[in-house]
Amino acid sequence: MANTNSLHVLQNKCYVKHILDLSKLFSRTPLDMVCHGDRDTTTIHVQKSKLNDRISTLKKSGLFYTHLYWSKKNEGFSHVLRTSQGSSPNDISYGVVTQTEKIGREFKQNLLNNNDTMIGEFLGFPECCTSFYEKYWNSRNFDLIWEQALNSNSQTQELVVDNRTVGTHKIIKGIPECLSIYRYWGPRLCFHIPCSLNCEQSKQVGLKHLSYLTLHTSQESARDYQQFFYQEANWYTKNGVSITRNSYLKGISHYPKYKKMLSIHFEPTL
Repeated sequence: MANTNSLHVLQNKCYVKHILDLSKLFSRTPLDMVCHGDRDTTTIHVQKSKLNDRISTLKKSGLFYTHLYWSKKNEGFSHVLRTSQGSSPNDISYGVVTQTEKIGREFKQNLLNNNDTMIGEFLGFPECCTSFYEKYWNSRNFDLIWEQALNSNSQTQELVVDNRTVGTHKIIKGIPECLSIYRYWGPRLCFHIPCSLNCEQSKQVGLKHLSYLTLHTSQESARDYQQFFYQEANWYTKNGVSITRNSYLKGISHYPKYKKMLSIHFEPTL
């Protein structure tokens, strides 16, 4: 499912633009890790009309591309890809970049076998997070922010209006590297959805990712990007819409419909 989402800057537009620009640089991290041998593979999306040029560029870097399937072009963030026949030059090749052709073939076979455990291992995801994904992800439950909150250490409060419970609110003191609520617009420190906001393994993965950002920017800018996640944030959903907010921005996106309001207040642990 493609997200129709919007982002509103509440203050300091230059700072928010700086963070969004850094998130684009940060998105290069998985490919950088494959190049340096710190990761077996990474998935990428390439428009059909640009595919041959992209494969040629990868080969010059000693890397291989394995096509997995075709999808239609989506605008913005997408939870679920819409498959296609690859007949349009605008269609997207979804595939993997690897250091050897053998790894690409093995990844494709595990994808065909729906072996999420092995796919998670290829992509460098913590085992606990892969198990979490396997347990909760499906065609109706395509976003796991609330499930992540349920799996976190938290204080739980009922939201009451006119003596009637209308929702649930969670206060979570969590690890900033585990935050996935901003990913609709780019910012993230992990490329998987951590199993909880207290996942120590995901923290280490996030810090490893962050170390690669300095290949494309200064140490100071990398610290700016990290510190963006070290602030309180709020997220809530109602009637199929979610709102993410911190002191700098407010983001609106789609979310699976629940019968009641769900709300999270995140406090970073230092």
